Amino acid sequence: MYKIAVHVHVFYIKQWPMLEKYLRNIVGNRNCSVKIFVTLAEGIASDQIEKITKSAVSSDIKVMTLPNRGYDVEPFFTVLRSVSLDDFDFVIKMHTKNIRWGIDVSFNDRYISRLRWPKFLMNAIAGSPEIFQNNLEQFQSDSELGMIGSHYTIIDSSYNKETEQKNIDYFREKMNLKNIPFVFVAGTMFMIRAHLLKPLFDTGVINEEFEHSVQRSLGGTKAHALERIFGLLVADKGMKIKGFDQSWYNDFVTSRFMHTIRRFFFDKRVTNNGNVLIRVFRIPVSNKKYSPK
Repeated sequence: MYKIAVHVHVFYIKQWPMLEKYLRNIVGNRNCSVKIFVTLAEGIASDQIEKITKSAVSSDIKVMTLPNRGYDVEPFFTVLRSVSLDDFDFVIKMHTKNIRWGIDVSFNDRYISRLRWPKFLMNAIAGSPEIFQNNLEQFQSDSELGMIGSHYTIIDSSYNKETEQKNIDYFREKMNLKNIPFVFVAGTMFMIRAHLLKPLFDTGVINEEFEHSVQRSLGGTKAHALERIFGLLVADKGMKIKGFDQSWYNDFVTSRFMHTIRRFFFDKRVTNNGNVLIRVFRIPVSNKKYSPK
């Protein structure tokens, strides 16, 4: 029987029904004992909180409301501080994402639309009961496998390195981690062997104070650096990060060809001067100053 802690951070409350679907694929596995921790940002209506608390997805679900700091990482640390990692074999981390923006994200010469990005991340972990069971079997058969994420969002540590390097160095040195090349899961949704998170406790990083979360941040925060450090925790122990969701369909929808097609029909992006530019059939239809909601 595998013992699993699942953390779900819900900032965009309307995405909770989607998360419930993935949670059911985890909880329904007879080989697992699952404890679910849901964190919510302050300001969510009490009736919405009650709906999650009474969710039929599991009888073992704990809901916490927290200040809006550190994006999904500080809530994750809050959950980890409330448990003993020795009580679990695996930890799963998922969260809602801002999917309003039309611009594709690019990793490894692949292009994923903002609408699909969270689904790629979650599908790789628990897109179906069969996918989740396969992940368990992969961990069982490969003792060097430390983390599972989406094949399409596992990227090299050099990605956006200039923006994050100062904070990466801070955490790497504080945790006495090796200065080695590594990969990480962009989007910070993964399934990891619980013991790999112990250095967070051993070095006090688990008690780190975070900046207030700002929508549309382009990086440079402690949370963005820790997104990468999670990958270094795996590499530091000589273990691997893998994704098992590669398919011809996913290859096709993330191809440069489909990226070009999407941009031809509809393109929405923030320009260098801070405007939101919207183009339809390559024709600009709006170019207004960006203001976060």
